[in-house]
Amino acid sequence: VDVANPFAGPPDEKVSEQILTRVLSNVNHAYLEKDPAALRQALGIVVIDDKLADVEVELGRALTIKVAGGGIARVKAIENLTVKDITALEGVSGFRSVAEWTAIASGGHWGHAHRRKIRFRALVELVEINSVWKISGITVVDVKTQS
Repeated sequence: VDVANPFAGPPDEKVSEQILTRVLSNVNHAYLEKDPAALRQALGIVVIDDKLADVEVELGRALTIKVAGGGIARVKAIENLTVKDITALEGVSGFRSVAEWTAIASGGHWGHAHRRKIRFRALVELVEINSVWKISGITVVDVKTQS
């Protein structure tokens, strides 16, 4: 019989940041896939099954970073990630938070490299399933290009 620990709460900010950093890194690796079916399969590793369609749409909208000339940039690094307002999710092992991070992205066209820094702010829900953290929801609420 599995019983949730009634004294366990959501992770603290430091642990939440570590969890989200790893999950976002896996999301970025998934986006190396160009074939939609392969992308969906790769995202299935870091997104819970019944939320995959919704999360995929939001991630695609937020993380498709265009560069001059119409190219698509690839996220090379995630920096300055912070997690605030952490609350436990009811009925599951997981948490909801407000997260901010800077994505360092680069892409090119016709031999020209373009580098961009984009600051994201998102509402994120993560759940732990069989000791693996997965996204159960994400809503990007702000995106700003930095110089």
